[in-house]
Amino acid sequence: MKTLKQIAGDLLLYFYKLQRQDKLEVSHVIVFDNYPGENINLNDKSEFGKTILNLADNSSIDTYNGLKYLEEKSFINFKEDGSNAGILLHGLSITAYGIDIIEGIEGGEKEKNEFHVVFNIKLAENINIESLIKAELGSLIKASLI
Repeated sequence: MKTLKQIAGDLLLYFYKLQRQDKLEVSHVIVFDNYPGENINLNDKSEFGKTILNLADNSSIDTYNGLKYLEEKSFINFKEDGSNAGILLHGLSITAYGIDIIEGIEGGEKEKNEFHVVFNIKLAENINIESLIKAELGSLIKASLI
């Protein structure tokens, strides 16, 4: 079972990959059903929704908590609105700090260690951004989800 930190790291890497491909759209809306007394349930059947759910081992609550972790650590921004229909997250974007922590892994040991501590993702000595994304998101790439 992945930790929330690992899920958050995978989500951030996925968003970074999308942003580099100009596919991270502020129009993406992530909808979680949240009825009183019930669990949070990701209610998004799009490829984007399926992929972020897959990154969290198909756990809606872990997806939500991973997103909140990234927001609270200032790696991503989004707007959150609640209604009777549930929780809506929209306007997703990666912050400069989010880019810095990912791209910093190519900088040196201090930056690699910071990434490892924050996301609990072990990094190889000669890691670069592309190989990190491939290592972490490789099964999704093979399944053509991204």
